[in-house]
Amino acid sequence: MEAKNQSELVKKYWKGESSVEEEKELLKSNLSHLEVKESTHFQQIRDFSKMSLGADFEAELMAKIKQESTPVRQLHPRMLLRVAAAVLVCVSMYFLYQPLEQTTEETQLAALEEDPEKAFEITKQALLLVSAKLNKASKVALPLDKFEETQTKIKDRN
Repeated sequence: MEAKNQSELVKKYWKGESSVEEEKELLKSNLSHLEVKESTHFQQIRDFSKMSLGADFEAELMAKIKQESTPVRQLHPRMLLRVAAAVLVCVSMYFLYQPLEQTTEETQLAALEEDPEKAFEITKQALLLVSAKLNKASKVALPLDKFEETQTKIKDRN
């Protein structure tokens, strides 16, 4: 093949306009007239097309796979119970530690800031509730005081 014809084929090849027959002709030709980069490219294509797998390639590959394969883990009942317990604990913690809604407190505080009389009434009710509980406690404490006095009198006589 002439050097001029070969260089035209190479130009068509790089533009992507060459046919399959022209590419085969280019690969079969002598590449000495081309630049170094182009000749190494076509030489690599030739070498790649000559490559083939050996007859025993598949057998060797399967043997390596069998050697390197690891056994699949089986799920044991104990492990299953542990996983179930962990999931149960996580789900219960999620539901137990949900933040409580504070909209009622915020609404009450906003109402207190707007109306001082209402704030006074709410405070009065809260103090009455606390004092009622304290009165009950003092009524229970009186008999205990008498019991302690009686015990000290008994000890003094002995």
